[in-house]
Amino acid sequence: AADILNDESLIPDLSRDERMAAAPAGQKAFVPSFGGWFSPMILSETKSAYSLTTSMNVLRLWGRLSLGGNCFLYVRGRESYTAVIAKDKVDISNKNELDLDSGFIELATPARAFTLDAGRKFFSVGSGLVVNGRGDGGDITVKTPFADLYAAGFYTGLIDKDSNPYGLSEKDLSDGAKRAFAIGSVEKSFANQTVYLFAVMQKDYADEDDAVKVRYDSQYFGAGLRGDLGGGVDYYAEGIYERGKGYAQMENMKKTDVEARAAVAGVSWYPDAAGNPSFTVQYGYGSGDSDRASATLSSGNQYGKDTAFVPFGTFSGGYAFRPVLSNLHVVRGGPTVMPFASSTTVLKYMSIGARYDAYWKATSGPVNNNEISSPNGKNRFVGHGADLIFRWAVFCDLAVYVNYGIFIPGSALPEEEMVRHFVTGGMTVAF
Repeated sequence: AADILNDESLIPDLSRDERMAAAPAGQKAFVPSFGGWFSPMILSETKSAYSLTTSMNVLRLWGRLSLGGNCFLYVRGRESYTAVIAKDKVDISNKNELDLDSGFIELATPARAFTLDAGRKFFSVGSGLVVNGRGDGGDITVKTPFADLYAAGFYTGLIDKDSNPYGLSEKDLSDGAKRAFAIGSVEKSFANQTVYLFAVMQKDYADEDDAVKVRYDSQYFGAGLRGDLGGGVDYYAEGIYERGKGYAQMENMKKTDVEARAAVAGVSWYPDAAGNPSFTVQYGYGSGDSDRASATLSSGNQYGKDTAFVPFGTFSGGYAFRPVLSNLHVVRGGPTVMPFASSTTVLKYMSIGARYDAYWKATSGPVNNNEISSPNGKNRFVGHGADLIFRWAVFCDLAVYVNYGIFIPGSALPEEEMVRHFVTGGMTVAF
């Protein structure tokens, strides 16, 4: 149940909205700028294991000091207060978190052909499936006429354990995940297309003893392509190969190989029509392991080689089910429309969307972490669901949103698994 208390991914990302993003860095040295945003929201979830309704209030304050040109210092703090409104079959209480969300220095050449960042910041590579989160470290971006190069390294052990998203074991949850990541990528753009290659190394530094082996070390090698096909159609596709080392719990915790695969792809169509409609179809695949006791916990593998894909990034696969992309095939699609796009009133930036999701197991093993660990024979249909999405940027500094999701379990899940409902709504005020 901890995920619903900390799931800020449901708050729209202001950094991707140019009208609500932080002000750009000043060009003169020692010119400060500052601001923030406040996001109150209500979340309610009902499923077999528990039901829970909470309110989450997140305040972020940022400051930026220009060092001249494209160089600057940036810091952002976060305070999150979560109050439990109603609960059943779950032991959770109110809590308040104060954290350094981000704090780094950026040094860049005038044309940004070379950029160096160091500090606590956001790291991502490719589609974001392998890595997509905060850490303490640095990165370098070099843009050349031939290709763009990116290299990064960061450590997760200094992030507050209650908001550390990199945990794969009980030790990670109690102490905070202590992982080091190294990232390298190269990409080339041509004719409205971009092709890229990347590699990620993840090293686990969790404390362990001879009685309990929990460390999970992994390396990821990926290739992707994204671009514009013309006619209002764009696409993306990415394939990933994972290798590494883990433990076979039922073989006296013998160290074993990890060999897994994953893929994501999508196509979106933006026809030139009233209401600015769009239609999206997406696919995701993460390999599984039939003898795992948990889809992604580091202690999940029971025998021999581990073939379950274990990501550290993000995957959007439905509000109610919210799957980790491991031991799964996911098909997702639906439309979005802005019904008042031609209006000159505040209704102009209102959008309504819907998504349908269908899920199948890749093997007979478990899916979605340890929530569903009982295979049901050879049945592979996990279930299906739908999302309804409402967004309204009322003004340049005020947005409201409502999300609803439903998941209907399929024959691959235990008979006692019930229909899941998820509702969240809130607003974001930028200043």
